[in-house]
Amino acid sequence: MKIENTKDVREEGINEKSSEESVCNQQGEGKEDELDWQQKLMNGMEDREKIFLTEYATILKNYKDVKRKLNDMEKKDLESQSDMAVRVREIRDTIAKERRRNSTIKAKS
Repeated sequence: MKIENTKDVREEGINEKSSEESVCNQQGEGKEDELDWQQKLMNGMEDREKIFLTEYATILKNYKDVKRKLNDMEKKDLESQSDMAVRVREIRDTIAKERRRNSTIKAKS
């Protein structure tokens, strides 16, 4: 709608002025319109870039959070495995002691 109103205003201005002035005005207004459209296009591109940058930052933050959580889980798993290995050794030692004790008891009998 704004574009149509601009055209009407331009047409009225052309009819009222001499042909030389209207040619100069058309060239000047054309440059202004071109600059306006370029500015709008650049703003649109900047908006898209901001959106992409925001999305990228969000994804990167989520990635870092997930990576940190994964590292924490891996550390806990390693600790659990270490604890289990210690328990298994203790149980093996206990079983070995019991077997030795049983074999000495059998040998005495």
